Amino acid sequence: MKVGLSQRLRLSPAVRRRATVPASSAAKAPDLIGRKFTATAPNTKYLCDTTYLSIGGGKF
Repeated sequence: MKVGLSQRLRLSPAVRRRATVPASSAAKAPDLIGRKFTATAPNTKYLCDTTYLSIGGGKF
């Protein structure tokens, strides 16, 4: 039986916790691109889903 590298090194998966919990009354961010992810030309649309940044021991 083959043993995987993570088993040989006795590694376990990291526990993922949700960084933020939005209030039920919080306003939703507007959908500025109308859910249209296809660009008509290069360098016209950039998308990112960032919910948490750790900066120098603090949060942004």
